[in-house]
Amino acid sequence: MILSSSGFKEYLETAPTYDFPSYRQLVHDVTETFNNISNEVIAIETKLGESSQTSIGDIIRNIQLKEKEKLEMVSYLQLKDNFRFRMQNLSKPIGS
Repeated sequence: MILSSSGFKEYLETAPTYDFPSYRQLVHDVTETFNNISNEVIAIETKLGESSQTSIGDIIRNIQLKEKEKLEMVSYLQLKDNFRFRMQNLSKPIGS
């Protein structure tokens, strides 16, 4: 899902005016979903730690850290693609 690749592509396709309000809502919705999932996972991790199953809790924590890295990388790549797309389209007349 991560900022929904299709949602990001749809945003880029709204050039040259760009429908930023819709994209901002998409980012908000995805972020809210991630936060909810993260909170649930943290609660599970905490319960595992309290029940002396720390090795499973450690595995979950490591998975979450990797997911965070993945989210940051995808976000970076989307920004990079957006920049490249805009640079390629600077010289095109509006409506092309």
